Amino acid sequence: IEAFLAGYRGGADTDALVRDVLGMRPGAFDRAFADHLEARFGAYLTPESRRLLGEGPDPDGLRALLAENPRDGMAQLALGRVLVSEGRMDEGEPHLVQALQIMPEYGGHDGPHRALAGLARDRGETDVAIGLYETYLTLNATDEDAAVAASNLLAVEGRDGPSGDVLSGNVWIYTKDPSLHRRLAELSEAAGDWDRDVQA
Repeated sequence: IEAFLAGYRGGADTDALVRDVLGMRPGAFDRAFADHLEARFGAYLTPESRRLLGEGPDPDGLRALLAENPRDGMAQLALGRVLVSEGRMDEGEPHLVQALQIMPEYGGHDGPHRALAGLARDRGETDVAIGLYETYLTLNATDEDAAVAASNLLAVEGRDGPSGDVLSGNVWIYTKDPSLHRRLAELSEAAGDWDRDVQA
């Protein structure tokens, strides 16, 4: 990356840098990178699940798709979310767990971390919920609702310092949300973190 940046600064174009820095022809690099993406992330969304999800969640269609390809992460996620939204937690949760195992670094708002964290929170499994929210926030630091949920759970556990730590990053993302600053000040005061309290 540094070599590419230095090359751009010197006026080189991308094709020349791919040849000079990577020692590959640009077309060969593109094919190798596409192969890598397919091998690494192809299970996230198969062509059939793209079609099905584009038409809206159809539990029967998703079940049929998963019978043929149980490693389709987005189909697992979609079916789990549909079943949970219908109040069928016991049926939906295993699909969310499968989705998480297939695509652990998926950081979308609709992802399995957040959905499973909500289920754990509702069952009173606070440590499990906190762990899921914290992992999710490393993938998607801009999700204010998840940060507030994690912070609140930590505060309930009496962990005011870590609770403030979770919020402090979101304060820099949502700088004009006074409720975040106010809550961070409360948590910092409770933890005796006077510097952060004053800043908030």
